[in-house]
Amino acid sequence: MYFGEAESDPNGLPSDFRCAVTTFPFQGQAMKRFFGALAGAAMMLAPMTMQAQAPIDPTVSLTITSNPYGTGATGYSGGGGGYLANFAVDFPSPVGTRTFTDYLVWCIDGGRGIGFNEPTNFQIYTVADFAANLALKATTGHHPDQGDMNRIASLQAALYAAWALPGTNHANYQGSIWSEFDGFTGYNNNSAPNIIAGDSYFDTTEYYVLWNGDNQTFLTKISEPSSAVLAFAGMGALLVAVRRRRQA
Repeated sequence: MYFGEAESDPNGLPSDFRCAVTTFPFQGQAMKRFFGALAGAAMMLAPMTMQAQAPIDPTVSLTITSNPYGTGATGYSGGGGGYLANFAVDFPSPVGTRTFTDYLVWCIDGGRGIGFNEPTNFQIYTVADFAANLALKATTGHHPDQGDMNRIASLQAALYAAWALPGTNHANYQGSIWSEFDGFTGYNNNSAPNIIAGDSYFDTTEYYVLWNGDNQTFLTKISEPSSAVLAFAGMGALLVAVRRRRQA
């Protein structure tokens, strides 16, 4: 899938994946030192865990430049789809600030809008953190949970992949995305027909949500997700702690 730059789709674990049993090559005092270091590293990572629902960056200035993937939306008035935008995100170390120019962001919120060439401030969340924050809601009052967000991302990915294929009903896909965000099973809560079914288990590891509660809510895909950054940072802290304990 392509979101403004060449990227490969995330790879899931095979269905027969199993955890292997690890044999530790040390015992006694060395074992105690190892687990002491492990506990210390866990304490170092605790503050990051407690802040898991905070935005990655609370002050992202985003400017919409164009709407090359414009759609209607079945059941809704107005247009939506994919926009190109300029913005920068301050990611945790070691990634730091990344700047995105004419980068694809997809509108997922049928109740809010945004203008062109107007710098607008957003907060950016991982999908998991957005879904975990109960204060972030659609204009209908519905809070999109993890399943909703997975289905929304899968519908967007399917629409983008099939964009140029004959017979692709762009408006039905976009109407389904907005209905999922609003908490509806029919297009804009109409009794029939039902919206296109998304994938509740779609991998949203590299997806982010741009939100401010007043303007349009956007979904975008960015490589080097913060979860991986924090995981690598945690591994580095663990290795440093183990090395220091061994030298003590």
